[in-house]
Amino acid sequence: MAGILDKYLEAHSLTRYRLAKDSGISQTTWFNFNSRPLERWTVKQVRALAA
Repeated sequence: MAGILDKYLEAHSLTRYRLAKDSGISQTTWFNFNSRPLERWTVKQVRALAA
């Protein structure tokens, strides 16, 4: 089952690599957050996606 991050990236034609590069947050961190429910994400991650 795809996590919320995977769904977002697919909808916006992005990769975790590109997200990591643009946000300054590592691919590993994004991978770990992908399995968490959205309410457990940090403000930093939500802001990085919004940007």
